Amino acid sequence: MRPGGRRVGLHFLPVIIVMFLHWAVAGIDRGRLHLSDAVPRSLEVVALVLFALAWIAIVWAMSVNRFFSSIPRIQLERGHTVISTSPYRFVRHSATRRRCLPQ
Repeated sequence: MRPGGRRVGLHFLPVIIVMFLHWAVAGIDRGRLHLSDAVPRSLEVVALVLFALAWIAIVWAMSVNRFFSSIPRIQLERGHTVISTSPYRFVRHSATRRRCLPQ
């Protein structure tokens, strides 16, 4: 996950801080505050199903694209071409395919 082969530096630091704060707040809520005890079971099930579907889509995209990256770019030097099948057929536009394909 190094975009362009460079180190990401401190770009992900805010994400890491939010992640740890989320864990801390969730732990405090579960142990002492009990604010999330009133969440309906149906909402929990819907959220879990959506979460699972999102992970399935991510794993599907990773399995069909050996150049999967957080930064979308075409790596012609490594033989990378635009993928227009599998989950990518829903997000790629034909104009983008024509512009990115090697001549």
